[in-house]
Amino acid sequence: MAMNVQPIPTMSERINEIRGLTAEIVNREILPVENLLWASRTNPSVTDEDRKAAHDAREHIRSVVKQAGLWAPHLPPEYGGAGLDFLELAYMNEVLAYTVGGAALFGVVVSHGIGWDFGN
Repeated sequence: MAMNVQPIPTMSERINEIRGLTAEIVNREILPVENLLWASRTNPSVTDEDRKAAHDAREHIRSVVKQAGLWAPHLPPEYGGAGLDFLELAYMNEVLAYTVGGAALFGVVVSHGIGWDFGN
């Protein structure tokens, strides 16, 4: 089910833009394929073809996030990030929490060592 994210009247235009764009990417790119994205992590009967499809879908989503200028939002631009401030990042994370693994697809978290290698 898609999120219904509306602007918050008391927030800055920038925060509302970030929330809206994040929700748009989650709704359009992540939620329709969420089961595919993580099936290889939870279903032992997943085929190599399914794993490749999941990998390709994750790579596509990452490229959409990067094109939107939202990749690694916590990092400054000189390190390849979006350079969001604390409050902007907090409101982005509010939206990302709606989906499993969304934060990893936006470059917010590193998942190595916990069984969720989102890079593959």
